[in-house]
Amino acid sequence: MNGNCLSTGQPSSSTPLSERREIVNLLDAEPTLDYLIQNGVLTCTDVAEISGEQDTRRQNRSLLDRVESRKDLSGVQLLTNVLRLTGQHYIANLLDDGERIKALSGSGMLTCYDMTCSCNAVTELTYVA
Repeated sequence: MNGNCLSTGQPSSSTPLSERREIVNLLDAEPTLDYLIQNGVLTCTDVAEISGEQDTRRQNRSLLDRVESRKDLSGVQLLTNVLRLTGQHYIANLLDDGERIKALSGSGMLTCYDMTCSCNAVTELTYVA
């Protein structure tokens, strides 16, 4: 672990994602599918099979099984990213039990010294005239 990361203090869950009831019940898989295809986590065939499941919970289980069955961690990491992008922060936090990046300094707020500052990833901007 390098000096810029902090451990969350939480052990990695050994329970498969598709068996974690809270995630299965709360997940909205639909808005995540295109992103996961674009990033190579899912194929169009995967999405067709997921969409063909009988109900939302089964679709969610199928998605989680496919993401977790990847040989590397990138599938879960990309799912976590898209969950945050689609406003599903609570579920993303349930999945994200890895290292966190520690800011070296600052308050976590972006300060802009001119009115040309724009950033889609930051939720709160402070403009200084």
